[in-house]
Amino acid sequence: ETSMALTHAIWDDALEMGVPFIDDEHRELTETLRSAIDRFAGAPDDEWAMDLFKYLDHHLREHIAEEEGMMRAAGYPMEEMMKHQHAHRRLREYIVSLKQDLDHAGYSGELVDLGNRLLASWVLRHTDTFDRTFATWYVRNRH
Repeated sequence: ETSMALTHAIWDDALEMGVPFIDDEHRELTETLRSAIDRFAGAPDDEWAMDLFKYLDHHLREHIAEEEGMMRAAGYPMEEMMKHQHAHRRLREYIVSLKQDLDHAGYSGELVDLGNRLLASWVLRHTDTFDRTFATWYVRNRH
């Protein structure tokens, strides 16, 4: 069922990194992902799917801007920040690609469900790799 696709993107204390501003951002992002399906619940159609991806894209762009701002403000090494930014660009490209698929093929419950599952999986994987690397660096290097 499409409306269940993002429900596994729920904040878990195991995702905490011990850096309050990072943990708060991630908690908010996972709640946004989880609530996105609920917000757009109803009879899915092309408009529903496009509104869902527009909503997620907006919130992810905000999150990415805040996260990259935190890295710059903390003085995160440029090489590591560039890797992190590259991962963010890949996510934005993925969202654009899904939107184009929907524009071209129309609503497909399978396409939206797959997109939601991959998006939730990406966020959790990204949090546990790139974001954990930044959090570890931040804890080691904060003044």
